[in-house]
Amino acid sequence: MNKIAVVILAAGRGTRMKSSLPKVLHCLAGRPILEHVLSVADGINQNKQVVVIGPEIKTIINPISEKWPNIEFVIQSERLGTGDALKVAQPSIGEYDGDILVLYGDVPLITINTLNTLIENYRNQEAGIAILSFKPKNPQGYGRIVCESDNLVSRVVEHVETTEEEKNIEICNSGIFVSNAKILSQQLDKLDNHNSKNEYFLTDIFSHAFNDGHKCIHMEVEDETEIYGINDKVQLAEAEKIMQQRLRVAALESGVEMIDPSTVWLSSDTLIEENVTIEPNVFFGPNVSIQSGSRIRAFCHLEGVKVGENAIIGPFARLRPDTNIGKNTRIGNFVEVKMARIGDQTKINHLSYIGDANIGSDSNIGAGTITCNYDGYKKSQTEIGNKVFIGSNSSLIAPLNIGDRSIVGAGSVVNKDVSDDSIVVARAKQEERSGAAARRRKRENKNDDS
Repeated sequence: MNKIAVVILAAGRGTRMKSSLPKVLHCLAGRPILEHVLSVADGINQNKQVVVIGPEIKTIINPISEKWPNIEFVIQSERLGTGDALKVAQPSIGEYDGDILVLYGDVPLITINTLNTLIENYRNQEAGIAILSFKPKNPQGYGRIVCESDNLVSRVVEHVETTEEEKNIEICNSGIFVSNAKILSQQLDKLDNHNSKNEYFLTDIFSHAFNDGHKCIHMEVEDETEIYGINDKVQLAEAEKIMQQRLRVAALESGVEMIDPSTVWLSSDTLIEENVTIEPNVFFGPNVSIQSGSRIRAFCHLEGVKVGENAIIGPFARLRPDTNIGKNTRIGNFVEVKMARIGDQTKINHLSYIGDANIGSDSNIGAGTITCNYDGYKKSQTEIGNKVFIGSNSSLIAPLNIGDRSIVGAGSVVNKDVSDDSIVVARAKQEERSGAAARRRKRENKNDDS
């Protein structure tokens, strides 16, 4: 099997983003732009992966490098063009004798299928280089692919270098290509910066390869959105729209029911099983999974959550990270849950906050219940057993353990452990002062008249 290495160029400053955060670390569908490209690269049968980054990214790349420990990150200290960026990666590739696929860290919508097809065409036609091309509606800013007879690529011209005649060429360069490592190395050595921008244009390698007698071909991508590049926040928002539509279609095709798909926001890692119903205006942050038969009602916000089978969530519920909802469980309107495990068939139907807690199965948590998990210095845990009833408007002062089958009276402030099968009422004794209300009204009216 032919070997292939992937090189991702991700060293651009991204000044047009107008942000201190490097461009490739801005989020798209709940994860950094660069992670999308890395995930696609994972789908290629590759032997090696190198990512070229800028010096300012080095200090904040750790979360990504932890997820991809086998990737080698190299630094382009000076931005001297895309050709220079690839030259920076050469020492990491070394004496590699396979093929090299070049991707871009700010082109996150490319698909595995398109890349595999490009590689297949490149190998089937025994080419030295194969370029991914496209015909944009607006070619402004894109390099043009100049072809000779038999559709062979003779050169690629950067937009700033094009003549008026070359501007009429419809076939444009996506920047993505695959090449034999030896051929690529030879052409990189020939690059110079004798151009209008004094940069090393990576596109110059194609004319050098053609002049050396190597076969250069191009493959037109079917969906132009795949090579959509992100340079500013307007383009980021547009890419988000494209990605969200892809994710919605994929979910619908897998058997998820969405009442109004356009109002549902998904993360790239959202896992929703078939026969799940999603009502309008639901937000799924990263790391959410929903099992079959569940219903997510309108205006819910979920992040870092696992929802079991046949659960009902919302409306207007907020489920925060490290939350696990059991089977046939009900989480109702205006309920917030954080870092909690909620057992099967448990109900938390109204206006409650459950944080840093474990609740058993078949329990009922009344409206307005609060697990008071923070004392101003540290978080503490609340443990609630099976078949427990918590009356409305109760405050549970953690750390606290409430045993199985216990009952907590409404309005209680509970700060001591409750044993199994107990009833606890912890509230101030009610006092009644007969006639006091009338006397107060009389006093207040007298003051108003004076």
